[in-house]
Amino acid sequence: MRRWGEYFAVIATCVFLPLEVYELTEKVTALRLGAFVINVAAVVWLLWSKRLFGLNGGGAAYRAEHSAESLLTVERAAHESDQSAERNGQPQIHAAAPRGGRSDS
Repeated sequence: MRRWGEYFAVIATCVFLPLEVYELTEKVTALRLGAFVINVAAVVWLLWSKRLFGLNGGGAAYRAEHSAESLLTVERAAHESDQSAERNGQPQIHAAAPRGGRSDS
């Protein structure tokens, strides 16, 4: 999900909170109270876990976390590929393939 989509999800979830508060002032029922608590919990979780509006380190921490995860994924895949090649008796290739499908030979 793109960053703007995460902000959109929080705002879309928050839109109905005032209506739920109004409904609770009219009559408190278990269903209304449960819906309100779930929506507040969803907003808090989205804000904290997605680091929106500067919470929990903000956008810089979000980008650092996601770039670190993608690097770890690449390193793990390369390591698993090397181990698989060793088991099959194939030579290990560590050079990057040429981009654009061109061959220099």
